[in-house]
Amino acid sequence: MKFWPGICVHTSMGNSPKPSQSSRSPSTAARCALLRAALGTALGLPVCTAHAAFADTINPGISPFASIGLTHDSNLLNRSSSGSGPQPQSDTVTRTELGAALDTLISRQRIRAKVSVNQNRHQQFSDRDVDGESHDLRWDAALGETVQGQFELLRERDQAPIQTGQTSAVERIQNARLAKLVWGFHPEYAVTAQIQNTDSQFLGSNSRVDPALTGLDRNEQLRTIGLTYLPATGSQLGLAFKTLEGQFPSRQITGPGQSVSNNFQQREVELSSIWNASDISRLSAAVSQVERHHDELPIRDYQGVNYQLEAQFRPTAKTQFIAAFARQIIGVSDVSNSDALARQVSLSVNWAITSALLLNVTHRPQTLFFNGTDGFSSQARTDRLRDNSIRLQYNLTPKLQLLGIAQQRRRQSTQVNTDYSAQAFSLYLKYVF
Repeated sequence: MKFWPGICVHTSMGNSPKPSQSSRSPSTAARCALLRAALGTALGLPVCTAHAAFADTINPGISPFASIGLTHDSNLLNRSSSGSGPQPQSDTVTRTELGAALDTLISRQRIRAKVSVNQNRHQQFSDRDVDGESHDLRWDAALGETVQGQFELLRERDQAPIQTGQTSAVERIQNARLAKLVWGFHPEYAVTAQIQNTDSQFLGSNSRVDPALTGLDRNEQLRTIGLTYLPATGSQLGLAFKTLEGQFPSRQITGPGQSVSNNFQQREVELSSIWNASDISRLSAAVSQVERHHDELPIRDYQGVNYQLEAQFRPTAKTQFIAAFARQIIGVSDVSNSDALARQVSLSVNWAITSALLLNVTHRPQTLFFNGTDGFSSQARTDRLRDNSIRLQYNLTPKLQLLGIAQQRRRQSTQVNTDYSAQAFSLYLKYVF
C-alpha cells in the first residue's frame, strides 16, 4: 500500500470477470495483465500482489452494513504525566456507523461506491463528540485494449487524529480527487500518469473554526509520471518522477502576533522493484531522491534519500511474517508543525488460527525529526514513538464479524514534559446485510 500525503489511497483494483482466452490473442492478454498490475500499483511503490491485480469474481449489488464499537483509552489526549499541564485522563468512546456499499460491473467498466454516517460519543470529553460521514465513488475504466484508467472522488468527515498530544483538533474534513491513466504500449511495459488533489480542514469542538487550528489546513496536489516494467515472472521494476505542492490557506501561528507560511514544493525521483523470491517469500523496495523547499521556512527544507523496504514470508498457508523499514516525510496534525521526517519499522505476524479466527500482532516503533524550531521552543525536536497492538478477529457468521484490539503506545521527546504512555482496548461488532 501507499500512503500518499494527506490520505491513504487503497490501490486494489478489486475483482473482475476473466474473459475467455479464446477471445483474445496472447499479446492482448499480456497487455491487459500488465495494465491491471500497473494500475493497481501506486506508481513507483511496491504493493501486495493480491492488491495489484483483478481477481476472478466480484460481488455485485448493494450491501448495507452496520457496526458498533467501544474503546476505553487510559490517556485519550496523549498527555504527559509530568509538568504543570493537564494530567492524563481516561475516557470511553462509543462509535456507531451505518452505510451501504455498491459494486457493479457494466461491460468492462467497474463502478464502486460507499456511503456511510458515523457517530462518536465520549463519556468524559463530551466536547469531542463528532457526527461524521464518508462518500467514496470509484470508477475502474477500460478505455481500450491498451489503456486503463482509475478515477476516484472521496470525502470524509470524522474525528481528527491525535498524533503528538499538542493539538486540540476535534474534526478533520478531507476531500480527495484521483485520476490515473496507464498505457500498455508493450506487452511488458506501461507508462503511468497520475494527478491527485487532497484538501484537509481541521475544526475544534462543536464544529467551530479555531484560529489556532486553521494553520493545519492544507491543500496538496501530487503529479506522477513514470514507466513500469512487468515481466512474465510477476516481479516488476518502476521509475517515477513526482512533484508535490503543499498550500496552507492560513498562516501558522508561532507566537503572539507571529505567524509563518508552511507552503512548500517537493520533487522526487523514485526507483522501485518487487521480487518474488520464491513461492513463499517476496521482497519489495523503493528508493527516492527527495528535494523539498518551503516559501518562508528554509530551516525546514529537506534534501536526501528516502526509502521503503518490505519483506513477506509465508512458511505455511495459515501464517505470514512481514517486516518493513522506511524513511519518509509524513504529515503531522500538530499545532506547531505540518510535517516530519520519519524513520519507521514495522514487524507483523498474521495467523489464521482457524478458518473463522484470525490473529495479528504488530510492533511499530518510529522516530520523527522536526527540522528547525517548532514554534514553541528554540531547540530542534525529535520524537520517538512506539505502538504495539494485538488484533483478534472472529467471524461469527459470514455476515457477522467481531473484532478485539489491544493497543499500547508511548512517546519519548526531546521536549520537556511531553513524554506520554497509554493503553487502549477496543471491541467492534459489524454486520453486513
